[in-house]
Amino acid sequence: MSILVTGDTHGDMRRFNNQNMRQQCDGEYPSHVLIAGDFGLVYSTNPDDRLEQELVDWLDAKPWETIALLGNHENYERAYALPLMEHLGAPMYRVSEKVWLMQHGNVYTIEGRTFFAFGGAASIDRASRKDRLSWWEEEVPTRADVDRGVRSLAAVGGKVDYVITHTAPREAVDTVIGKPLILGDAGREREEAQFYDPTVALLMELRGHIDLGTLKEWFFGHFHTEAVFRGSVTGFLYHGLYMDFARIR
Repeated sequence: MSILVTGDTHGDMRRFNNQNMRQQCDGEYPSHVLIAGDFGLVYSTNPDDRLEQELVDWLDAKPWETIALLGNHENYERAYALPLMEHLGAPMYRVSEKVWLMQHGNVYTIEGRTFFAFGGAASIDRASRKDRLSWWEEEVPTRADVDRGVRSLAAVGGKVDYVITHTAPREAVDTVIGKPLILGDAGREREEAQFYDPTVALLMELRGHIDLGTLKEWFFGHFHTEAVFRGSVTGFLYHGLYMDFARIR
């Protein structure tokens, strides 16, 4: 069985058509599809949104499970109101029978592989969005989320096969945006930064609790780019995803 990982969907499910999914897996279907944030199907302020429900029903009819990470363009009010249930070894938010949302800071076991999940990011387009209508402050993870991540990683001795996040640690962000990321706390530095996201610093903190010697790959979305590269500091493989799929056999 195969696991496919892809980037932000923002409610557009066209890439999950049967033909494309079989092509990704040598004529077979995957067992699980992971989305690295900005899912977009628990987004409308109307929980009875007809189009969203039709798309969720469409995914439920697929022969795989769809499991999304929470990004920054999410309706956290609705997401956090979903039932939190044990699934694949740790709590997940249940959208429907075969559609789930990962909780920040958990380690999940999928087809015998372990995944540390930590979503969220700061929206750089926040100024053009409306509070509680198209932007939710919960997009930036909390200290409680980080503490959950530290506990989850400690429980497995820091050993996980893969990490899936929405944004990424500093060395990866510097690579994909093509300029150094300023992470200082001073207000002046924040004003001068081309890109500032406190979530990046949280991921750098969490990375210190991961056994990098056992980590195979770090997947992330958010930047709407396709990129595969080795970290200049850590040396392990990062995989930035948008429309493409990465296959885990």
